[in-house]
Amino acid sequence: MRISDVGADVFGEPDAAVLRVLASQVRAVSGREVARLSGQNQSSTRRALARWRTVGLVRGDEHPHATLFSLNRQHVLWEPIERILASPARVEQVIAEMVHERTRSRGTVALFGSVARGDSGPDSDIDLVLVAGDGMRADEIERLRDDLTETVEELTGNTVQVVEVTRAQLRRMARDEDPLVESWRRESRTLSGEDLTRVIGAA
Repeated sequence: MRISDVGADVFGEPDAAVLRVLASQVRAVSGREVARLSGQNQSSTRRALARWRTVGLVRGDEHPHATLFSLNRQHVLWEPIERILASPARVEQVIAEMVHERTRSRGTVALFGSVARGDSGPDSDIDLVLVAGDGMRADEIERLRDDLTETVEELTGNTVQVVEVTRAQLRRMARDEDPLVESWRRESRTLSGEDLTRVIGAA
């Protein structure tokens, strides 16, 4: 699953991009504006708008100089489509809640790699760094890592890689200027707990 753009996996990139743009608008917009905001070319945008108009999810109001497009939020298909487009946030919520509960609010979990950067593909791994809470036993940390891996792989179909570190290990890695720590500083996105960059800074 392409976590960075799950809609593209399901509907195709132009169609998903058009829906995302129209969902973000509070007024009707021209096809040219949809293309600009979506980053798609004009011809792909026109075809996607035409497909969604045929389905009834997009309305097109004809004006002398342009057709203005808007999303039909009352359409019976919009609710399930909206859930599909929001599914990456649901995956992140599951990760955050699991770590929050199992570390008794003392752990940190963050995304890094292509998913955190927003450029992941359908076959990209989901990379997580887990900083265990103080007082957690080694077997508790191992079970949490395994449960995170299994749960997220079931939710997404992607391979999940969890890097687990203690604060002491993080201190050593930061002191040694470990390249992995440097990548976490640049691109990590914290899902639960203290922000990872602050944890690294305090290490």
